[in-house]
Amino acid sequence: MPVLLDLKRPDRSDTLHFVLPINHGYGSRPCIVVTAAPTVSPLPGTLNSGEQPSLTSHDCKSSNMTQRSEAVLLRYEVLFGTSQFSTSDTRIVMAFKTLAALLSVVGALQVANAALTRRVACPDGVNTATNAACCTLFAVRDDIQQNLFDGGECGEDVHESLRLTFHDAIGIGSNGGGGADGSIIVFEDTETNFHANLGTDDIVNAQKPILAKHNITPGDFIQFAGAVGVSNCPGAPQLDFFLGRPAPIAAAPDLTVPEPFDSVDSILARFADAGNFSPQEVVALLSSHTVAAADLVDPTIPGTPFDSTPGTFDTQFFVETQLRGTLFPGTAGNQGEVESPLRGEIRLQSDSELARDSRTACEWQSFVNNQSKMQSAFKAAMLKLSVLGHNAFTGAATFPAGLSHADVEQACAMPPLPSPPWPLIPVRPPLSLLSPLPKQPSTSKA
Repeated sequence: MPVLLDLKRPDRSDTLHFVLPINHGYGSRPCIVVTAAPTVSPLPGTLNSGEQPSLTSHDCKSSNMTQRSEAVLLRYEVLFGTSQFSTSDTRIVMAFKTLAALLSVVGALQVANAALTRRVACPDGVNTATNAACCTLFAVRDDIQQNLFDGGECGEDVHESLRLTFHDAIGIGSNGGGGADGSIIVFEDTETNFHANLGTDDIVNAQKPILAKHNITPGDFIQFAGAVGVSNCPGAPQLDFFLGRPAPIAAAPDLTVPEPFDSVDSILARFADAGNFSPQEVVALLSSHTVAAADLVDPTIPGTPFDSTPGTFDTQFFVETQLRGTLFPGTAGNQGEVESPLRGEIRLQSDSELARDSRTACEWQSFVNNQSKMQSAFKAAMLKLSVLGHNAFTGAATFPAGLSHADVEQACAMPPLPSPPWPLIPVRPPLSLLSPLPKQPSTSKA
């Protein structure tokens, strides 16, 4: 079988990566990577026979291994035995031997994964999913990537789509609202005119034509588009997505979205009211600002990012927000803006104060150079945000999607079970969302 290898040489040609994708299901593309330093030779990216490549596991999607403009990507189809290269060449024969050995590992991993995860073939004849209900999402994903995200870029529409997931979902609390229900699209004339939502009309109008072409509710579409968009950003985690949100019945009330000029007390109280978010979860959600920008805080410089690496989901945002501000990148005196440490970068008053408040500062600092923690915390907090207003985690047993009482082999009468509220890939909720087990009473001898 042909094996597609991606040979990626960064701009300075200092490393070579042989990438072997392993199919672990929809939305996940881990792989094994063989890395070695190339030598100067007529064949780009070759290995000397004496070099030992290092073997590491990698995530192809989040590490930007296959589709990025930041690096030169050389693609070769290699048929073992009929290679485009001569496998007798001593410079590459050792690498091919190593790769051939790795292929057996890859095959074993694929077989093991298939045994653990039962998949169904989708009607399109191309994709498979762990739940048939997911099959319709592939066409939605492809449409979003091609017609909203410019073929899979981490650009402005991704930033705005991620912002929309928050502005729609946070519209819930003690004063009403349906949470992540898509009301910001359905009742756009009302919600996009709230002061905190100004500017969201552009992304709403960009998403509506795509939404209209597919059988998906507005609430599902907003959260799905956000999850797909984040996956385009190097360093970002693969977000969990739940399908099945009902259509909204009313607009969310005003004053549910925190503003950049709000106090830390007000922001934390708003998140607690919306979904019992902890201060630590608030900080995790603000990881989104690493790939975000401000359009209206200073209208003279729309699209100004919050850190110096807006195209990468990294921890740089948590570093730069702690630096002493020295300048305004545009004009001074804008509500919700404080001085920034760098030209070309805007700083929100709320970010600055959360980075320095005793309730959030330590968590803020803990993300610096801790990419894995930022990824996992953001993923968990986004899952919690994305299901606000919906009973996603009831703790009650249900029939898996597609199964019913008729499929039970029982020996005695069985009480009826409800159908699953979320007919999508079973995903174990983060531990932070699970209720703690009751403590056992202590006993002592008399």
